[in-house]
Amino acid sequence: TDPASVEPRLASYRRFASVISTTANAFFPSSNVMDSPTPQKTRRIELKYQVSHELARSLRDWAAIHMQPDEYAAHSPDCVYQITSLYLDTPEYDIYHRQSDRVRGKFRLRRYGTESTIWLERKRKSGNVVRKRRTAISQKEVEKLIDADEGRTTTATEKPEQWFRELIQQHQLQPVNIISYRRFAAVGQSDYGPVRFTIDDRIHSQPANGWHIPQGMAPTSDLLPGEQIVELKFMDVLPPLFRQLLMDYPISATGFSKYRTGVSHQLLPAASDQLP
Repeated sequence: TDPASVEPRLASYRRFASVISTTANAFFPSSNVMDSPTPQKTRRIELKYQVSHELARSLRDWAAIHMQPDEYAAHSPDCVYQITSLYLDTPEYDIYHRQSDRVRGKFRLRRYGTESTIWLERKRKSGNVVRKRRTAISQKEVEKLIDADEGRTTTATEKPEQWFRELIQQHQLQPVNIISYRRFAAVGQSDYGPVRFTIDDRIHSQPANGWHIPQGMAPTSDLLPGEQIVELKFMDVLPPLFRQLLMDYPISATGFSKYRTGVSHQLLPAASDQLP
């Protein structure tokens, strides 16, 4: 694709920003919900694909024509932004090993770009159906999550993050791994509800440093060299827009997990030391 021909499309793409807030918020609520005492809950279908850099560029051009940027991409010069997530697990790595029915889903603290808002998230997946519960808190509230006394000083209705604190205590969750990557994100609307399209690249991992969620991180080896992750997200029925996309670009679904891949890289040296 000729870069000179793509830039006008991206410029036009960004001009949609002023008219997409309703659609974008259906999948990507803004940080002003910190004042809400009710955690957000969503249910949607997610299809994931691993594609080459070349194909990812073509898909990005497709999205620039058929969809609009989400609220974060709309304010970025190249329509991408950084996501940094701190993943939690039990002392026995039950989530990583998938060895406990008692601890289901993934637990993480997420930062978008360099903003001060931190999202507490629990994500559970059954097949392609994803259920997510999330609450926004400020950076200074993060260190209070593991403070048992803090949880007892007020009622759950006064502390929107109380549900997450209780899960930390119940499962003895602790910081394990940080995953950081760039995201290109677009949103749209279908007869079946809002739709979302993302491309993730430059996926990096490092061991957690306590409960600190950095504003990005120093480059490390790419967890997925030569490829990028594409995700199609929608409510219940594959919308015509995505159906046509999959006809035009015959790509195969994948089960790639950023967290599991990151922890595998993190644990590999220890495992290698034990080899004969």
